Amino acid sequence: MDKRAETGITSNQLKLLACIFMLCDHVGFVLMNNNWIMRAVGRLAFPIFAFLLVEGYRYTSDIRKYFIRLFLFALISEVPFDLVTTGRLFDMQKQNIFFTLAAGLIVLYLGKVATVSYTHLRAHETSQDL
Repeated sequence: MDKRAETGITSNQLKLLACIFMLCDHVGFVLMNNNWIMRAVGRLAFPIFAFLLVEGYRYTSDIRKYFIRLFLFALISEVPFDLVTTGRLFDMQKQNIFFTLAAGLIVLYLGKVATVSYTHLRAHETSQDL
């Protein structure tokens, strides 16, 4: 069965949609004097990116490489982000959304590690431990 017929939308289509929403947010902020309608539309991008992050986490073969790519992109995009939002080359007050996504990836990984560790501990309990 065709997977697209099953889901109705592919991950690439979702990425494109999220990028369009993000572009609306950036245009509204930079070119339209913080236009609230464009910014509201732009806010739809993050939940889509978060969903795609979780899907990427589920299907990646190497979580370390996934994190490194995400973190490197966060570092590279930080300078333009800071220049646009604060007018400075580097500002620790605000970070771009990729740092938030990288932190989310760490939380997903730690949640899995904790679950596996807890399950492993419970498997070795005896009736005396309970």
